[in-house]
Amino acid sequence: MKNIFSILTIALFFSSCFTISDGNISNSSSAALSTNNFEYVKTVEGQSSSVMFLGLGGLNDGLVKNAVNDLRTELNSNQVLTNITIDKNSTFWLGGFIIRKTIHVSADIVEFNKKKK
Repeated sequence: MKNIFSILTIALFFSSCFTISDGNISNSSSAALSTNNFEYVKTVEGQSSSVMFLGLGGLNDGLVKNAVNDLRTELNSNQVLTNITIDKNSTFWLGGFIIRKTIHVSADIVEFNKKKK
C-alpha cells in the first residue's frame, strides 16, 4: 500500500501542465524607410534568458521585451530600430526538468537626417 501511495504521489507531482509562450514581435513602426532621408549607423544585439525547474520560475516582464529594451539603450535622438530579428533557444537539462530559454534580438539602427531650414 505504501508503494502505491508513493507511486501515485510521484505521478501526480509530475503530471502538472505548463505552457511556454514564444511571444511575437511585429514591425509596427511607422517610420518610412523608402526615402533617402536616413543613414545606417550600426547593428546592435540584445539578450534575455530565464531558467525554469519543472515549469516553475522564469517570471519576468517578458524575454522579448527585456531583450528589445537592451537594444533601446543604444539609441540616440533621431535614431530608430529596424530589421528586428528574434532568435529563440531552449536548452533542456535532466530530461526536461530544467529548461533554460534564451532570446537573442538583433536590429539595425538608422538615423534620420535633420531637416535644415
